[in-house]
Amino acid sequence: MLIDKKIDLINKYFKKKKEMIIMELVIKDYNNSNFYMAIVFNKRLEKFKVAYIPLDVVNSSKIADYICYQFINIKTVNYILESLNSEKDKFEDPSARNNLNENINNFYIEISINLAEKVYKFKTTKYLPKKWIYLFDPIVIIFEHIPNIMSELCTEILSVITDSNVSIDYKSSLNFDLFNDNIDDLFEKTICKQGLEYYNNSEVKFVENVNGKYFAIVKDHLVIIEYNSKQKVLNLYCDCKSHVPGKHIYAALMAIRNKEVKEFYKIMVVDKKEDFAKENQRAKYYLCFGTEKDTLNVIEASAKKKLPISIFENKTAKIIYDIDDKLKKSVTKILKQHHSDKIDNIMSQR
Repeated sequence: MLIDKKIDLINKYFKKKKEMIIMELVIKDYNNSNFYMAIVFNKRLEKFKVAYIPLDVVNSSKIADYICYQFINIKTVNYILESLNSEKDKFEDPSARNNLNENINNFYIEISINLAEKVYKFKTTKYLPKKWIYLFDPIVIIFEHIPNIMSELCTEILSVITDSNVSIDYKSSLNFDLFNDNIDDLFEKTICKQGLEYYNNSEVKFVENVNGKYFAIVKDHLVIIEYNSKQKVLNLYCDCKSHVPGKHIYAALMAIRNKEVKEFYKIMVVDKKEDFAKENQRAKYYLCFGTEKDTLNVIEASAKKKLPISIFENKTAKIIYDIDDKLKKSVTKILKQHHSDKIDNIMSQR
C-alpha cells in the first residue's frame, strides 16, 4: 500500500472518530522507514492527544490496530497555537513553506498546521531550515509524546536549527547500487575518462567512511557521498563548480567501489587548554588532510577550512589520529621554522 494511501486512511479514521488534526508531521523515506505523527483534538472527550503510527506496518484499513495515543495538556497545545499564530506572517506566503531539495529523492518531511481552520503545509528535505525556528518547540513537544526510540530522528531533523550538525547541500541524488551497478552509466564519457585518470594517478588522497558518509579529497576538492544501501540511493556532493556528478565524484566512487581506505588525520581543538580536562565536552573534532604553509587543512561539516598551526603553540589542539606520524612531523617542522619551543602538545593517539 502506498504511503499517501495510508495517510488518507488515517485522515478518514480521525474524521470518523471526530478527531480534528491540529498539527501533522509525516516523515518519508528516513532510512527506508516512514512515520506519521499528529496532535489531534477529540471532540467527544474534549481532550488533546498525540497520535503516532509507524506507517510501514500499516497493511489494512483498520488504523486502530496500528495507532498509539498519548494525551497532551491543553496548556501545551494552546502554547503551540499561540506561538505559531504570532509568527504567522513568516509563513503566510506558500514559498516560505517550501524548502525541498529537488536533487534529493529521500528523507522528506511534511508538516501541516491548522490555524483558525486554515491549513498551512510545509515541505523540506532531511532537516528543518533555521528560518523555521518557530516550528522547533512544536516538533519537540510532539516527539516528547511518542516512543523514546524516535528521539534520534528528532535530533536529526532539528540539527540545523540547533547547530548540532550542518546539513550537506547534496547536488544530486541517484538510484544506484554502489557495489554492483556500472559506474560509467552515471557519467558522460569525457567525465569517465577524466575521473578514471584521477583515480589511476592516485589523486584520491583521502577517502574514508565517517559517521555513515564517505568523505574524500580528490585533486584538492572535497567530495561527500551518502549511500543508502537498503534503497540503493546515492546522495552526491562536490565543492567544485562543475556540474555534478563530475570527475572528482567518479574518482571517489572508484576508490569506494574498490574498498580503498585512506584515512584522514583527526584533530581535537578546544577554546582553552584547560578544557582538555573536562571530558572533551567543549572540544571540536576535525578531519584533517594535511598542512599548507602555516595552516592545517580540515573539514568542517561540508566545507574545507584552514586552521592556524599556532593552535598547537598555545596548547589548544591535539592530534588524536595520525597512523604514520606524517601530520605530527609536518606540524613540528613548521613550528621549528618559527623557532617555537612549544611543540610538546602535539600528540598522536593511534
